[in-house]
Amino acid sequence: MTTRVSKVRPGIDPPGLPRPDPCLSYWLAHSQDSPYTDGFCSTELLPQQSDIVIVGSGMSGVLTAYFLMKELTEEGRGGGRSASLTMIEARDFCSGATGRNGGHCRPDSYLGFPTYSKHFGEDQAKKILKNEIQTLELVERLVRETGAPSEVDFWKGRGMDVFMDEKVKREAKNALDSYLASGGQDFGVEWVEDGKEAERRSRVKGALGAALYPAGSFYPHRFCMHILSILLSSSSSQHHRGGGFSFNIQTQTPVTSLSSSLDGRGQRRFKLKTTRGEIEAGTVIHATNAFVGNLVPELIHAVVPMRGHCSAHTPPRSFSGARMLETTQILRWAPGHECGVPQDPRAIQFDEAFDYVIQRKGTGSVIIGGGGGGATYRNPSAFGNTDDSSRDAGVSDYLVNCMKSTYEGWNVEAGVNDERRKGLAGQLGQGVERVWTGVMGFSKDELPYVGDLPGKPDEYVNAGHHGHGMARIATCSRGLARMRLAYDSPEFYESLTGLPASFRPTRKRLEEKAWGFEPFPSSFTSSSPQPDSKL
Repeated sequence: MTTRVSKVRPGIDPPGLPRPDPCLSYWLAHSQDSPYTDGFCSTELLPQQSDIVIVGSGMSGVLTAYFLMKELTEEGRGGGRSASLTMIEARDFCSGATGRNGGHCRPDSYLGFPTYSKHFGEDQAKKILKNEIQTLELVERLVRETGAPSEVDFWKGRGMDVFMDEKVKREAKNALDSYLASGGQDFGVEWVEDGKEAERRSRVKGALGAALYPAGSFYPHRFCMHILSILLSSSSSQHHRGGGFSFNIQTQTPVTSLSSSLDGRGQRRFKLKTTRGEIEAGTVIHATNAFVGNLVPELIHAVVPMRGHCSAHTPPRSFSGARMLETTQILRWAPGHECGVPQDPRAIQFDEAFDYVIQRKGTGSVIIGGGGGGATYRNPSAFGNTDDSSRDAGVSDYLVNCMKSTYEGWNVEAGVNDERRKGLAGQLGQGVERVWTGVMGFSKDELPYVGDLPGKPDEYVNAGHHGHGMARIATCSRGLARMRLAYDSPEFYESLTGLPASFRPTRKRLEEKAWGFEPFPSSFTSSSPQPDSKL
């Protein structure tokens, strides 16, 4: 029986069910007008059976359902097949990581190449980076082709890595040089060597250099609500025409156990027990990211929950209108960057710390997350923490003050010569609006698990996006849908899904030792965390 917990031993304990009382993120707070909040269900009762059940209603679940629907309903592609699909969510629709992230779709155009090459080979490393560019392009196409409303606030332009440490800058330049030297596709990365020029273009105090590349941003929760509305309307129209697709969503329905057996025809049937009854299925797709280990025990050690922090700020006039940030940004600090949280040497060691920043084009709101990086990645209270109803006091304080401490001109009225105004806050209501938390699913090798589970026919996974799902989920979901409905053998993974082979959850990959964030010493989980503050 799956239960709710707030802290687990990373890689050892199942994560438990999501907390029933999560805090309200910026995205969720501004979506309260949606009909899909507050326990929305397609039908009053949980269906007794469904051809396909997707567990999880975030972007992975919603887009997997969307691409399954497209494959089944588009002329000449469905092959005359039909399917009923039920999506089950433990809390409200899209209230997990997708509804709590930073809204940043930032393909890695160069930086991860050395690490990926070391562990997966140069060919796979190039495919991993190319996949992220393809994801941005696919999201842009989805927004356009589905007629997404303006509230989705999709923007495509340039992202910027802002280097705050010479060693971090040097390693990034080496990564770019090695990637281009290997013959990797040039994605238009622009290198800014001069620190003063980097400061001018980023507006970040003390910037030592920068790199620019293709990137985007959008309102993830509104985007998923838009896709859900398409699924619901397509299901209704298909039903009236006697078509091949029906869709049902059931929220506030935690799945507590999963079992399977062979029926009289030798076909595998799954039984999912929930708090509202049982449902049988022919196929189960796990799209629960950090919580995937609850129903897939072989992924407990492979996908670890990690609590992250994010914040929203109303800008002063100096960052409004024509003076808004021109790019999205990643602020790349040295590993020991001070963020208000004591750094525990027993915790995970990363090569750098970072914050991520977007400024919404539709509203001007600035979203900044991370907390100096070190607050999240080297703070023992983050790993294994599934409590998104509270926040770390030190990280919160950092995020409240980081815009003023990091950006030149923040909270200073531009063009005002009155000495009494210098250094003072702007108009009442400017500044931090909200700080919230969310739970990410960190992968032991930094790559997602997408595809069929070894030794488990008709059971699939789309999880472990390592805090980088906005730049991966769309193509992963499309690939998984193709795999589920494929006529060809799934052994032809890359040609079938369009994904790098390294994303597939093979038995060999699951058995390999983690290299992204091991070891997890016992002392790591027993250390005293920073105090949490209730939201």
